[in-house]
Amino acid sequence: MLAQLVRWIILHLVMLFYPRIEVRGREFLPHDGPALFVANHPNGLLDPLVLMAGVRRPIAFLAKSTFFANPAGRFAMGAFDALPVYRQRDEGLEGGATGDRASRNEGTFARCRALLRQNHALALFPEGTTHSSTTMLPLRTGAARIALSAEAETDWAIDLKLVPVGLWYQDKALFRSAALLVIGQPFAIDDLAGRYAADPHAAVDALTERIDA
Repeated sequence: MLAQLVRWIILHLVMLFYPRIEVRGREFLPHDGPALFVANHPNGLLDPLVLMAGVRRPIAFLAKSTFFANPAGRFAMGAFDALPVYRQRDEGLEGGATGDRASRNEGTFARCRALLRQNHALALFPEGTTHSSTTMLPLRTGAARIALSAEAETDWAIDLKLVPVGLWYQDKALFRSAALLVIGQPFAIDDLAGRYAADPHAAVDALTERIDA
C-alpha cells in the first residue's frame, strides 16, 4: 500500500510539472498481453514516468544501478517495478557493479523476460543514455536481445508486441510546460524466429534496425 501511495504521489507530481501530456496514436496502444515500449530518451528518469502518466498503464523500466544504492532509492525504484542496469561507467560507484557487470545485467534481463511472460508492459530506451540532441543516438541492442530471448524462451508463444514511442517536450525544464507522446504501430517479431535460431546475433541486429526505423 505504501508503494502504491508513493507511485500515486510521484505520478501526480509529474502531471503537475507537465499538466498537458498529449498522446497521439492512442488507438495503437495494446489493451492486454505483453508489450515492450521502445522510445527515445530526452529527459532521463522522467521519460518512463511521463510515458506511464500518458498511457495510463503500469510499465516497468530499467534504471541505472546507482539509483538503487540506498534504501530510499531502492524503495522508490521498487514502487515503479524498476530494474537496475549496470553500466561500465558506474563500476566502482555506490550501487555500481564490482567486476560482475555482465552477470548482474543478465539477472536483470531474466527478470525482464519474466515480466513479459506474465503479460506485463516494459519500457526500454535503446539509445542507452539521455540527451538533448534533435537526432537519435545509435541504438544499443539490449531491447532487441530482451524481446527475442523472451519469445524464444516460450517457443514464440507469448505474442509480444513492440510499441515504438516518440517523446517530445515543449521545454523539459520549464514548470507547467507540455509533453507529447506519439504512439506508433505495434509490431510482432515472430517472423525472426528462424533467423534467431540460426544466428542470434544477426536476428538481434535486424530487430535493432527495425526498432531504429
